This record gives sequence, C-alpha cells and structure tokens, in this order.
Amino acid sequence: MTVIMPTQKIEVDVDGVVPASLFHSIFICHSGRFVILKPIRQRVSVTP
Repeated sequence: MTVIMPTQKIEVDVDGVVPASLFHSIFICHSGRFVILKPIRQRVSVTP
C-alpha cells in the first residue's frame, strides 16, 4: 500500500462530513465539480 502525505497544509472548505456508508453509491465528477449521492433506503415496517 502506498500512502501519499501532503508536505504543506491544505485548506479545505467543508460544511459537514457524512459517512460514506450511508449511501448505496457515490459519483464524483471532478471536471463538472459536482457529486451525486444515492442514499440507502431504510425499510419502514408498518404494523396494523
């Protein structure tokens, strides 16, 4: 495994962090500068 560490501090503009495990799929378009997230649906059981 190769690990690359930055030599200078990188400033990040982040509003919040969400675990990737909450999503079924994540698509990142670097050229278009957008992200598409497909959330995992939780099944809701309805009892009569």
